[in-house]
Amino acid sequence: MAEAGEFERKRLGVGVIGAGRIGTHRARLAALHPAVDYLAVADIDSDQAKKLGEATDAQVVTTDPNEVISDKRVNVVVVSTPEHAHAEAVAAAIEAGKSVLVEKPLALTIEDGDRLADLAEERGVDLRIGYSMRFLQRYFVARDEIRRGQIGPVLGGVTRVYNSRTGMMHILRRSPHATPVMDIVTYLVDFVGWCLGDDIEPIEVQACGNGTVFRDAGYDVDDVTLTQVKYSSGAVFSFDICYAMP
Repeated sequence: MAEAGEFERKRLGVGVIGAGRIGTHRARLAALHPAVDYLAVADIDSDQAKKLGEATDAQVVTTDPNEVISDKRVNVVVVSTPEHAHAEAVAAAIEAGKSVLVEKPLALTIEDGDRLADLAEERGVDLRIGYSMRFLQRYFVARDEIRRGQIGPVLGGVTRVYNSRTGMMHILRRSPHATPVMDIVTYLVDFVGWCLGDDIEPIEVQACGNGTVFRDAGYDVDDVTLTQVKYSSGAVFSFDICYAMP
């Protein structure tokens, strides 16, 4: 039994699926965490999997995600695959009774997102999406100030993100059905909702987009998207993005 002032640290077995930039970051952090005593990594690219396994001293290195998910020593699964592969891996991990951290977006369709959320609730497992803005100081301090009423009633706001086409082309090559909205607006909508509070919900959405850069490259994706959301509190927010900068 732990002495007064101490607590028993839960030991974690972590499985990371996907050895790209973010998956590598997640695996390195897991390997350094004192509560993690078992690490398994998977990537369909054997060279990538081997490289990450060596960098993190992972106990298991494989090209089969299901080997990680079914591993009885793994109780937390991190899904860092390309966007189109999120839903399948998340569903398999939930069915196996594992807690899941998945990079955004949870899925590419509302139907798949709802299905995964319902499945996690049904199985009684934790399902979390990697909305990292919640853990950056400038954002959680801003949220705390808003929730404490330090700036007064929130009437509305504007978010803008302008990015180069190079980054979006990289995303589209790995997941042709991904969009700038899924890449960044999901972050911003989550942050605004987090600031406003769980009892405040979107009640009206209007959006429009246009573009030629990505369509000329063969992808049915808008270069610029403007979205307005009205919330149940009356607040109105604009989410404006352009991922086609030179």
